Amino acid sequence: MEAKDAFFACAIPKVVFENATKNIPNNSEFRIKFLNICFLFSDLDTESLKDLIYDSLLNNFPTDADSRYMWAVRPLDQARSKSSSVADMENALRECFKRFDETLTSLPSEQMFDRYIQFLSNQIGRYDPGTAPSFLEEQHEQICERAHNATAASAFAYTDWINSLLRTGKPDAAIKVSEWAVTNLPNNGQLWSLRAELLAKDIVSKPLLSITDVEKSRREVAKTILAALRHVPRSESSQLRFTLLGLLNQIPAEDDRIESLFKDSIQNDVTAKESFKVLFIDWALIKHGISKARVVYQTVLQMLPVSVDIFAHCIAVERSQTVINMDLTRSLFERALMAHGAANTSLWLEYIQFEKDQKQFDRCQSIYFRATKQLKDAAEFMKGYDLQQELA
Repeated sequence: MEAKDAFFACAIPKVVFENATKNIPNNSEFRIKFLNICFLFSDLDTESLKDLIYDSLLNNFPTDADSRYMWAVRPLDQARSKSSSVADMENALRECFKRFDETLTSLPSEQMFDRYIQFLSNQIGRYDPGTAPSFLEEQHEQICERAHNATAASAFAYTDWINSLLRTGKPDAAIKVSEWAVTNLPNNGQLWSLRAELLAKDIVSKPLLSITDVEKSRREVAKTILAALRHVPRSESSQLRFTLLGLLNQIPAEDDRIESLFKDSIQNDVTAKESFKVLFIDWALIKHGISKARVVYQTVLQMLPVSVDIFAHCIAVERSQTVINMDLTRSLFERALMAHGAANTSLWLEYIQFEKDQKQFDRCQSIYFRATKQLKDAAEFMKGYDLQQELA
């Protein structure tokens, strides 16, 4: 114990710290780790060493968000190291607020706002739901708004702000913030999803709306969901897209209005028309089943040009059924080959595999010979076919 006391009397650690910072002068991470080690020994007096480290962080890394964060929360760390009263803890929190505010004046970055907002959320989270002091909730909302006004609000900041407003019984304000969020961060699918959910819940929570207002609200929700789907990459967020399609299906809007929104999106959004074609088919399948999906995909196939991916999706829809309609599936393959058969090896191989799965080997042979005659690169096809046979 005496050895440890001597070590943490600060003389030796100070020398170690000072020598280390001379050798690695631009490393704030080292200083923060050294500081965290000090906190592990709460039974010893390390305040003078902490002072040295905090001063080093503040003076040498004035634009580093982590360093400024450590300095800002110090009053609360000091209060917790003592047997502080409730009043003392509140005063320490308010002192942290001052330090954060001072920091944001010179460093109004997204990272710094995020750390302040996260700090406030952590303090609120220490209380049971609905019991956090009002000054904490108010400070949280003010800083979120300040981040927004400074165009430094991240997706995390907007989401936390919305959750705070909902937690404190302000759903209309939450909806407004969600509008700002998707306007400023239009490529964030989670924010679009959150806005769509808020709008959908708002309709349910206001049963006294007029028929006109209800229809207007439903259309706004549908438009928002389509916008959300537009901004969520299909390959990266399939579960989110499925959730959004499910939410779209729950809106009691007339189907022709939803279809109109899909068609408008396909016609007017050049960069995402292919995605909307797929979504249109999926919406019909999820909400109404295969019969409606067939009507929709036939409509989509009239919207020229039709890509290989759209044909592939229509074929996948048919093949996903418990009982496959062979005639329709073959018809889709044939239409796809008419449009893309001269250059697309994968279509031919997929068609052969489909017939092979049905034990239609004569058809497989026929498709094989057609492919060798119609494809521009028959050698590539035959190589793919041989590989397909090896893997069978």
